[in-house]
Amino acid sequence: MQIRSTPQTKRRTKSWDSRDTSKFTETSYRWGTPAPTSKTSLTRGRKPAVGHAKTDIQAHLDNLRHEAELLKGERASSNSSKYEYAIHSKELVFRREEAIHQRHEAELIHRRQQESKQLDIKLTTAQTQLFEKQAEALRLQIMLAELEAKKCSGSASGGAGVSDHEAL
Repeated sequence: MQIRSTPQTKRRTKSWDSRDTSKFTETSYRWGTPAPTSKTSLTRGRKPAVGHAKTDIQAHLDNLRHEAELLKGERASSNSSKYEYAIHSKELVFRREEAIHQRHEAELIHRRQQESKQLDIKLTTAQTQLFEKQAEALRLQIMLAELEAKKCSGSASGGAGVSDHEAL
């Protein structure tokens, strides 16, 4: 609150204004600061402005410090997130490689099992063919034995005139 200068009055600051001085004294008294005197009134008039500037600067510095702490926290959080992401990525790569390895192992086992089954089938087929050949050989041996038996019985009875070829 400033009073405009007129030719009769000088420009006055708050500390020179009597109404503001009483308010200043009351607040000074309340906060335990001495009341302004004629010696200190000039410096007190500037001190609130300087004090305001100091408190503003201090508040600004406090805000900057707070923002710096927040940024440090965010940076630490960001670094932590990057670290966790890197670990997660490496785990995924490891799992993928492990899955590929397991798939190759499973394919190899499957291929070996199929080859083994193919060999079992071939063995069974060969055994079947062997048994069929043995059965055929046994049939032929039986027929031969029957023919020889007939031949022996026929030659003993006087040669009935049956040839070996007709008996078959």
